[in-house]
Amino acid sequence: MRHATAARGCASVAVLVPCYNEAGTIADCAEQLSQLPDINTVLLIDDGSQDGSSEICAALADQPFPGVKALLLAQNSGKSAAVREGVRAVSTEFVIVFDADMTVSPTSVEAVLQALREHPLTFVYGSRFRGNTAPAGMSLAHRLGNRFFARWVSLLLHREIGDILCGLKAGPREVLSNIPASACRWGDFDLFFGAADAGLRFVEIPVVYASRRAGKSKMHTLSAGLYFAYLCAGRTLRALVQATPRKRSATK
Repeated sequence: MRHATAARGCASVAVLVPCYNEAGTIADCAEQLSQLPDINTVLLIDDGSQDGSSEICAALADQPFPGVKALLLAQNSGKSAAVREGVRAVSTEFVIVFDADMTVSPTSVEAVLQALREHPLTFVYGSRFRGNTAPAGMSLAHRLGNRFFARWVSLLLHREIGDILCGLKAGPREVLSNIPASACRWGDFDLFFGAADAGLRFVEIPVVYASRRAGKSKMHTLSAGLYFAYLCAGRTLRALVQATPRKRSATK
């Protein structure tokens, strides 16, 4: 009951903004997020940037933007590690993960808050394919790869998932903090698998997605795709192993 009350009022929500070499967008991102209602904390997590982003994050935390804080990591360990550090650093009941590149509009967070108000035990994720995606906002390789893995994960989790790698995700902090982490630098698949294992309700929201205004994508298509396939193959094998004893029992 405590969680349900907090979710309806969104009295305890933190937005985690992992950041690596995003000096061109991080200030605008922090300012827009800090102006949204029902957000207690905007935590900028600099993942060992080398372009001055860490200094910008530190300066933003000293500015009169309400609730903006900075967590500066000494070395680059990947988005997944940055998010885990951020989850440990806040004490809110809910956390929202939002990419610093501003390809997703901060206004999309309002729909996330609404989903959490309606049902606190929810994993919310954005879908760029249901929203208004700019033609140049995503490369063909990223578009096809995301579609492929979204379908694979949909089959594994027995629910329809339209977008795996959108930079907007949210859920109860207590649940997300206990999700096992793989060696993946991104962490998106870990969140989907962990949320499903925790029995969370899934809500997909359409987001407005645009081309980058500054910086460049940190994801290398081939290496990331191979590791995503490894994660999905491992989950597939796990499902097959778990199903085998049931089949044997049914034949006795």
